[in-house]
Amino acid sequence: MIILRQGEYSKNQEKDDSLDNAAIASGAAITAGALSSRKVRGRLTGKVVRYHNTEAENVKSILEDGIKASKANDHNSYTRTILPHLKNDPSLDNLVYTSKNRLTANDIGATRAMHKEGRIFPELKDIKEILLPKKSKTLKIELDYDKDVKGSRRIENPELLGAKNWKEYHARRPGIFKNEEQSRGVFKSLGEGTHIFDHDIDPSKIVGGKGYKKRTIKDVERYIKNNPKRFMKGVAPVALGAGLLSAGAIHKISKKKKNKKK
Repeated sequence: MIILRQGEYSKNQEKDDSLDNAAIASGAAITAGALSSRKVRGRLTGKVVRYHNTEAENVKSILEDGIKASKANDHNSYTRTILPHLKNDPSLDNLVYTSKNRLTANDIGATRAMHKEGRIFPELKDIKEILLPKKSKTLKIELDYDKDVKGSRRIENPELLGAKNWKEYHARRPGIFKNEEQSRGVFKSLGEGTHIFDHDIDPSKIVGGKGYKKRTIKDVERYIKNNPKRFMKGVAPVALGAGLLSAGAIHKISKKKKNKKK
């Protein structure tokens, strides 16, 4: 399987192989769309990306020492503050909260800042100001599926109060949300959009952190060898696009001279 990347060909080759064929364009679009999915890319490479928003004053120590699960034990932590009836609950101890996308992490940072000012949820017009680097920063975490995620237990977010769906969540937090749509969105973000760990996250796993290294080809090869079924789930949507691309390419190439470079 060949994945075409921008800038991969010389100008002459780009001219010879211009994507004026509709079938080629359709195939490329599907392939690109599949690869834009974080889930698909993770299944192909074994890299699991998570995000963690923190106050700007914490960034330096986190990049040096990592994210400490023990920080959750502070009775003045954000989670314990917004859930006062769980302030002394040991189930909140030693947890690290991460988000599966940057937007959710940004929203958490904005909500935390608003909460400090006595407001529960930020208005859209306030978020840009709140998320300035001087106040808050979202850190990118790159984990290895085999070493950091595979086989680990799923930890339910205590902020969901045991709710199994958004309607239960809405009922258990009366008067908190402006409408049902808002509670539905928050339930999704705190549920499937959140990944909780019961241990520290080493700085080498954080982009820009001490000891951080980019994932290597050997890491990918090891992952594929250990997880062939998961890898194939990532291949499937990309192969669909590549198949359409090939069909269009064959039609176009057949019209070219035999001595032309393919």
